[in-house]
Amino acid sequence: MRILFLILLLITVNAYAGDIPAPPPLPQETPVEQDYFQKIYTNWNTLEVTTTAPNGTTKGRRGKLLLYHATAMELWVNLDGETWWQQL
Repeated sequence: MRILFLILLLITVNAYAGDIPAPPPLPQETPVEQDYFQKIYTNWNTLEVTTTAPNGTTKGRRGKLLLYHATAMELWVNLDGETWWQQL
């Protein structure tokens, strides 16, 4: 299931080139839901693509996603707010 999710995520990233529109505020949504969708929008539109391995070389904030493209597309997440990245 995890692999299917990652494949769909990578296809979507390439299709939209990393940009999705901002979520419109809907009257039936609670403020918590609106905040959640806004965070998804913010994280998605700041997705970086790199061709060098990020672990140990690239700084980022904790939880930040990074797309590593060398021979295949790989999704990495920052674990410590510095240079420690883990491949998903």
